[in-house]
Amino acid sequence: MIRWFSGIIVAILVILLLLYVPKEGVQGIVVLLSLYGLWEYFSITQHEEPLWIKVAGLALGGVMTALLVFWAKGADQFLALFAFSLMATLVLHFFGTADFVVRFRHTVFFYFGIMYTSVLFSFWGKVRGLEEWRFWVFLWLSGTFFSDIGGYIFGHWLGRHKLAPNLSPGKTIEGLIGGVLFTVVAGFSVRFLFFPSYPAGLLVTICVLMALVGPLGDLSESLIKRGFSVKDSGKLIPGHGGLLDRVDALLFTGPVVYYFAKYFS
Repeated sequence: MIRWFSGIIVAILVILLLLYVPKEGVQGIVVLLSLYGLWEYFSITQHEEPLWIKVAGLALGGVMTALLVFWAKGADQFLALFAFSLMATLVLHFFGTADFVVRFRHTVFFYFGIMYTSVLFSFWGKVRGLEEWRFWVFLWLSGTFFSDIGGYIFGHWLGRHKLAPNLSPGKTIEGLIGGVLFTVVAGFSVRFLFFPSYPAGLLVTICVLMALVGPLGDLSESLIKRGFSVKDSGKLIPGHGGLLDRVDALLFTGPVVYYFAKYFS
């Protein structure tokens, strides 16, 4: 019950924020969420590292996300940020007394975390900056969440063939098909509300893509957690775990929706 209650509260807050907070405010909130997600990631992967490394990582990640959301508009800007963050990561790990093999392992985990959170969260802000943003944002959110719901219902009802048993024993191919169906229904509902003239063929295409890519985000988060033997990324949302536990699929569907909207809007 607490899982459903907290989920409804979060959904209402997200809708209110999207409808009544200006674009720049929403994008600023995205930067803060990316910082919290990075802190959860560091808590899993960098628990042996000193606090100053984690703080430096948060500063680097926050700047990275902010520049990706508010500044980077082309390939040159993206490449500049990736190069700077890589160089900064290496320099930060020059210092310390840990064994160099251990230190390099921490360096890799550190840089991956910056990329995982800063880059993927930044697409949330970019989706909010699109024309017809109401259509694209609500298509992205509802499509991703209904894919999860459809996967759960069909998986429990008809699930026989495991999708990735080592990472997520509960996910099935039948659940994936159910997720596709639920996402398409959600997509046409959003189209009716916000963009009735959007071509049906393109809508079905982006819905299928979201339904296929979303579970990959979920499985990727499971890979990280299983690699460090943790059940949840945190305890932010009662009944749901941490922020990364709740938004893992959204992190993968965000770039898909953004680039689809740019080229097929």
